[in-house]
Amino acid sequence: MVDRRQFIKIGGMYGISLMVIGLGACGNQTPEETENLRHLILLYTNDEHGWMDPYQETGGAADLMYKLRTREGYAEEDEHFLLLSGGDMWTGPALSTATYGESMIDVMNAMGYRAAAIGNHDFDYELDNLQARFEQADFPLLSGNIKYRSDGDLPPFLEPYTVIDTNDMKVGILGLTTIETKIDTKPEAVDNLDFTNYQDAIETYVPQMRAEGAELILIISHLCVRDTGALAPFAAEKGVAFIGGGHCHQEVSEIADGARVIESGYFMRGYTRVDLYFDKALGEVVASEVEFVPNKEGKADREIQSIIDDWRGKIDPTWWEVIGYTKEEIDRRTLMMDRIVTGSWLEAWPEAEVALASRRYMQQDIEAGDITRASILSVLATENRLLEVTLTGEQLRSTITSRQPMMAGISEVGDDFVLADGSPLQPDGTYRVLIPHSLYSGGNYYEFYLFDEHPVETGLDWRTPVIEWIQSLGTSKKKPLDITLQEN
Repeated sequence: MVDRRQFIKIGGMYGISLMVIGLGACGNQTPEETENLRHLILLYTNDEHGWMDPYQETGGAADLMYKLRTREGYAEEDEHFLLLSGGDMWTGPALSTATYGESMIDVMNAMGYRAAAIGNHDFDYELDNLQARFEQADFPLLSGNIKYRSDGDLPPFLEPYTVIDTNDMKVGILGLTTIETKIDTKPEAVDNLDFTNYQDAIETYVPQMRAEGAELILIISHLCVRDTGALAPFAAEKGVAFIGGGHCHQEVSEIADGARVIESGYFMRGYTRVDLYFDKALGEVVASEVEFVPNKEGKADREIQSIIDDWRGKIDPTWWEVIGYTKEEIDRRTLMMDRIVTGSWLEAWPEAEVALASRRYMQQDIEAGDITRASILSVLATENRLLEVTLTGEQLRSTITSRQPMMAGISEVGDDFVLADGSPLQPDGTYRVLIPHSLYSGGNYYEFYLFDEHPVETGLDWRTPVIEWIQSLGTSKKKPLDITLQEN
């Protein structure tokens, strides 16, 4: 998506106009602060996924912080700025995953984040870990639509909203979490939680924020634009001026019925700057200006880089041991990644005939060059163990055709499915299938729990076979993994 800068004047004394700067238009008459007109600058990221380090020509957290300071003039003590996150903060590369997000929150604290929505992947390491991250963070983790199923109480690892005093005004910020969380993390981790209606949360908490003196109301959320856009008319009626999203890894900026809706990509590939001009006398935002800023790799903020380097030194050094080599990057969406992940599972557990996994569980690609144990930790960033389930041929066929999983031991030939030994899949036959345990309990809409009530525990962590299989191949610059797999 091209860089863009948009300026919108929304009613009030400034009339109605739209100006796009940097795409052919020129001139920009932004309002000046007065006694009643306050200027607030939102700096928004989402789906950071632990990306402290640069990735695929994108700068990491230290690069982003350098841009915030030098390009935007950001300073934590400057009351014009609010640095905010749309959630999914820590599941990702080894530097974050190996610490269950502790290192990422340490970095976000140092960057001066003021609030973050809770995302689905923030539950990946169970509720106790989310509680630990909540206590560690210098900023609140927000969600107004999560409650205990048993009694409707709020969990202790969140606040529904926060009210911040800044630049001579009170700003209320409500958090929202996608209702897909119940199937888009480890289902057993959120078994005792309800993810409730977004409108109900707005209806409940906007009046409470108003009662605490909030003049300007914002929403930060881990919701895709299909949800934030649909929610915007209702939110705008309640006086919400801004909805930040996440979850779908898109770059979005639009006005929907008077509410500004944005999303800022993923992996710290960029941030969105939103300038809001709030008239205290009118009680509304009268103008807003938006720019998405790519985070190209470049200069790094020394303080943030020092924190990242310190954490690298604290992580078990065996994670950085080289186990193989690939000449080219191995994309997580390819059959080559299927062979590496699900194929290695069958090598480790030959009692099974088929192995299946969800592509949504693959957090990143395997980068070109040395492959370390940390590379595999980064790809398989959630905690999972392998189960063996017994399925009929028809159950296996329906699962593959409806969910399109990664797979090994079976392939589609024309309109039929054929096993590795060349035999066709028999609808009334029975087959032993390896899966990650999160899929068994309903993750990503899989229904293995309906097919087999007594799965077999293999005792295998899902990363171990992958690491051991790559090691066994003895790959190197002269014999890279990607070439080896292409030839076999």
